[in-house]
Amino acid sequence: MSWIDRLDNVLTQARGNGKARREAARFERNCQEGVPYYSIEECVQPWGNEPRAMKWVFKRGRLGGLSCGPHSPAYVWLNYGPLMEDPGDHIEELLAPSTNAHPPTAKQREQLARALCEGLERARKELTRA
Repeated sequence: MSWIDRLDNVLTQARGNGKARREAARFERNCQEGVPYYSIEECVQPWGNEPRAMKWVFKRGRLGGLSCGPHSPAYVWLNYGPLMEDPGDHIEELLAPSTNAHPPTAKQREQLARALCEGLERARKELTRA
């Protein structure tokens, strides 16, 4: 790859980053206090990855700007992806209580514990072989 191609790649990325910063600044200007916004996170599960919505509620801080904990709306937008007001009905909230009404039975807990032990034993054997 020539230096011109590398320079073009750097400039293209900078343009893309500039657009993202402008969008984040626009979101920060239009963000409303007390309104829940959601970002979509991908949670890794044994049965496959699942999308989950992470809830962000911005409040007026002591210094006058909006924040959710230590994070400004622009920071959250840049680091956690675009924020939306409604994640949709098919995506559950990340830290919400479980909608599963029935806890696992004793047999299911035993099967899960056995599978976990087998996986740990397999990993230990692989590490001792290496």
